[in-house]
Amino acid sequence: MQERTRFGVIVSDRVAEVHEHDIQTVGYNEVLIENKSCNLCTTDYQQWLGLRPHQPTPMAFGHENAGVAIEVGDEVENVKVGDHVVLVPRGCMECPACRQGRNAHCTSPPRLLRGIADSYGYFGGYGCATYQIGKSKHVFTVAKDLEFEYAGFAEPVATVVYGMKKLRVNPGEKLLVIGAGTMGILNAQAARCFGADVSISDISEKKLKTAKGLGIDILNAGDPDYFDQIKDTTDGAGFNAVVIAVGATQAYSDAFQAVALEGRLLIFAAGYPPPEWNIDPNIVHYKLWEVIGTYGCGPSEIQTAVDLLSKRAIDVSPLVEDRMPLEDIQLAFEKASTPNNFRVSVMIG
Repeated sequence: MQERTRFGVIVSDRVAEVHEHDIQTVGYNEVLIENKSCNLCTTDYQQWLGLRPHQPTPMAFGHENAGVAIEVGDEVENVKVGDHVVLVPRGCMECPACRQGRNAHCTSPPRLLRGIADSYGYFGGYGCATYQIGKSKHVFTVAKDLEFEYAGFAEPVATVVYGMKKLRVNPGEKLLVIGAGTMGILNAQAARCFGADVSISDISEKKLKTAKGLGIDILNAGDPDYFDQIKDTTDGAGFNAVVIAVGATQAYSDAFQAVALEGRLLIFAAGYPPPEWNIDPNIVHYKLWEVIGTYGCGPSEIQTAVDLLSKRAIDVSPLVEDRMPLEDIQLAFEKASTPNNFRVSVMIG
């Protein structure tokens, strides 16, 4: 058995390195995972860019990872050695809030959210590591024929599923996703799984082409007749639901011109620096709009995400921009943070 783990670390603004330390003993309710891949999330590269100063360093980042269980604790029953798995530590799953599926209200959040370093002096979850230990309650099995870098989308897909539930998407509703980046396209695919008639908008030809290749109806937000396209698509009524999946001021402004009477707006994306949003409460009042926030997910959404990915009901293959080895972690961040790019997968195994 390996005794050391190597892992990616954000040590300062625009600087990422590979560090290593000993692997601790696997507890009775824990699983030792040999990671094979870790996708660089927006939150990861935003911290690398210096846009999230509230997140501490050194940050042993990574939470979109997947690998193989190579050791399980004596009392672990949900995972076997050899299983392909993802580790998604969303909430403690034990406090009253987590038991009710309200993991955002967890009363025992991870060390990262409490600003507490581990015994080695690092923050974060070590997702971008050769070996990682996690509680079995946070480990979910995935299909063995699902590529590891695709399985790594379990956490972001779960957050999207959670948002769809909060938005109360109904079959046949017209739904617009503003922003055709990675999370926008995941929102659009999930909304289709919920039965919605989905369109997606962006100003990037590359992103719109990717969305169209997945069979999603596209609207070019850069076209002069963008809002006329919205009217044509919705017979003049506007969309029943709008998902704002990019943290940009213009996206928030456009949303108000796209939503129907009694429509619902889901605030999915966080932006750094925060986007501006000038809301006239009278319009919200008279048009009977709902403004809904969403963040995180619970075990039910994680399991749904794992199932959707394992069955390939959600296709993430076009969303992997590049695959790079752990040794090139600095270059991986440069690629991931390049505007107009999708996910970069760090291949660890």
